[in-house]
Amino acid sequence: MLNIPTKTLSQVTMQQAVAVLRGQKLPICFEQMPLDTTRYQRREDGSIEYEQPHFDVEFTADSIENILDVLCHADNRYTWERHGQRPTYTLYPAENSVLDWQVSVVLPQESTWLEVVSQLGLAEHQIDVFTRGLEAFPTLTMENFSSPLSIRAWLSTWVDDANDGIYWTLAGLSTRVLSFGKVG
Repeated sequence: MLNIPTKTLSQVTMQQAVAVLRGQKLPICFEQMPLDTTRYQRREDGSIEYEQPHFDVEFTADSIENILDVLCHADNRYTWERHGQRPTYTLYPAENSVLDWQVSVVLPQESTWLEVVSQLGLAEHQIDVFTRGLEAFPTLTMENFSSPLSIRAWLSTWVDDANDGIYWTLAGLSTRVLSFGKVG
């Protein structure tokens, strides 16, 4: 049983809903739908508003799986999966995920996050990596990996193996950027 109060979210995007879950110390990994450059407008204050589906949702905290089911029902462009022992949960586009390609990465028994990121071949798939702060993340032992996996499953298993509240996000407009964060 989760220790999260019942939540009612009004007129949120999936990105905003994921931020709420992360605020409750749930390290949800998230591949945001690619943003379409023709569907945005600049506000008077200079910020940009993207035309995205907004929804109202209420969930109770009986399980992460039920919360994710409710969110994916509210915005059916998304689906979710779980990986690893902790487990780690990942929300991603139900169709045309850019993280579906297979990867086999062989690394030394102990690797830093920067060493791993450099071996993933993300640039070949037009994905940049925001590496600032990764040097402070713990060294990984890479014990729980079987290959090949989709890059999405590999990334989720990777953060699960770290077991430290770490999550990843893939977002962006014309350039997709993979970043890592930590809850709490």
